[in-house]
Amino acid sequence: MKQSYFIAFMLLLFIVLPRLTHSLVNPDPSLGNELSIELIQES
Repeated sequence: MKQSYFIAFMLLLFIVLPRLTHSLVNPDPSLGNELSIELIQES
């Protein structure tokens, strides 16, 4: 049971973290787009 909670938590992190970083880098949108593109290509 604990394992499934852990997996769900990790999935949540993977969904929420990019949005947080995107909002932090929002003042410079071009940089944010480059970062997100790099992250997508790496994964």
